[in-house]
Amino acid sequence: LIVWFKRSNQEFTCFNNGVPIEIQIEIMNYMTEKELVYLSMTNKFFNALVHRNQFVNDLFWTKIQGLKTKLASADRLKAIKMTRLLSKEFLDTEKTYIDMLQETVTLFKNPMLEQRLISVQESNDIFSNIETLVAVHKEFEIDLKRAAELSEETGVFRVGGILEKYAPYWNMYRTTIRNYNENAIRVLNGKKEDKKVAKFLQEQKVKFRGMDLESGLVAPMRRLPRYALLVRELVRYGGEEEEKLAE
Repeated sequence: LIVWFKRSNQEFTCFNNGVPIEIQIEIMNYMTEKELVYLSMTNKFFNALVHRNQFVNDLFWTKIQGLKTKLASADRLKAIKMTRLLSKEFLDTEKTYIDMLQETVTLFKNPMLEQRLISVQESNDIFSNIETLVAVHKEFEIDLKRAAELSEETGVFRVGGILEKYAPYWNMYRTTIRNYNENAIRVLNGKKEDKKVAKFLQEQKVKFRGMDLESGLVAPMRRLPRYALLVRELVRYGGEEEEKLAE
């Protein structure tokens, strides 16, 4: 009878006054935790049986506790997996960002000064504190790599303390952003009127993976919002780090 109930998908209809309680208990033993949850949500007779019969009640909650344990374990594995993915994205995008800043310096700023296509003041107006950004973010990347290596063992990407450590340095972006809005594009557009400068910029674009100088200059404006997005995701899976990350 038990096998017939299983094969004919009759588990949910067997819980009524017409089926002996012994059979109902055996059916419960064969049911999965999720089936029991569904049954408790849809069958009034079953709910009454759980409340009325102590043995059935113990069996039901033992199975449900097993489901909770499985779900908690699954959530933990998901959190570890997501933490590793996010730590990798944090590192990969940080390296890409540093490379773009460094190439902006080596492909544009330095040769433009060396060839006297721009003055020192014009260089400051266009490139602002880009070399300071490169230096700080290289140190930041080293700390991120250490945290990522530890996360492989612990499943927790402890980036909260690192972000807190470097928080004072992010104030330098005030200068970067203000200079970009007030000077960089205005001065650069003016220099493009010079045919030598225009030709140089076009030639360097090929070396800069097809991107123009403006792409390198706007990169810092896009990096900080990216951190915010990554941190919000880490807060969801950060475990013991959640509080520090949220802060």
